[in-house]
Amino acid sequence: MKGKQDIKLNSTLSLFQRNVGRVYTRPPELVTTVMAAVCCLLEEKTDWVTARQVLADQQFLNRLINFDKESVSEKVNVRL
Repeated sequence: MKGKQDIKLNSTLSLFQRNVGRVYTRPPELVTTVMAAVCCLLEEKTDWVTARQVLADQQFLNRLINFDKESVSEKVNVRL
């Protein structure tokens, strides 16, 4: 059962990655807010150009799955 959930999540995220990165030159505020937070956690720039690059990365999902939430620095916590 878990395998089917992983496949569905992966395909949904892939669709999201392709569509958001490609379609939005000026995305909705909520999308930019969420992606700024994701980029901050991944210690990337928080602008939309960088967010699009992060979304386009083939390892994006793996980076999120394997993200060590215990290693978030105080600097990143303050930025969030």
